[in-house]
Amino acid sequence: MLGAYLNQPPAKLRFAYGSMGQPRLLDSGADLDLRFNLSHSGDLLLLGVARGRAVGVDLEPVRSLSHRPAIERRVFSAGERRMLSRLPADQRTAAFFNGWTRKEAFAKATGEGMWAAMGRIEVALAPGEDATLLTLDKSPEAAAGWTLFHLEPAAGFVGAAAVEGRAVTLSVREIEQAPERAR
Repeated sequence: MLGAYLNQPPAKLRFAYGSMGQPRLLDSGADLDLRFNLSHSGDLLLLGVARGRAVGVDLEPVRSLSHRPAIERRVFSAGERRMLSRLPADQRTAAFFNGWTRKEAFAKATGEGMWAAMGRIEVALAPGEDATLLTLDKSPEAAAGWTLFHLEPAAGFVGAAAVEGRAVTLSVREIEQAPERAR
């Protein structure tokens, strides 16, 4: 995919890794400033690509977690926990994964450690509510410099994309894996 964006054979692409392991292209061409991020779960892969702005993506299967309350206390702000508690019980699992994927996508976009980034932001998480970064370092103004997207890439999965800046257009492409050739 990156080779196609850059009009280069994939084997010629070179990568470097940030302090938290985030891959980046060593040279994507000064005119393109191509940035990317990926997440995978099961047979699904989510790839975010942007020009000239940070991008992060996350993908998770929506599932029951016996230790979810402990994770909520560690990951979500007091305001986010209040949002969760006000939801009907049957919406809380989906809301948890909405919040989790939005926070992780932001952490991946900034290249920060997961736990550091999660404490800096507050996100909207209710099912059906717009994916919004509500505060960044307790500031709604700072949060306005980011765009979040809610994604449902397959049945039973939820995802998010975090993109630096406003007036961002999301283009989604679904690519089926070609069947493996018989050898």
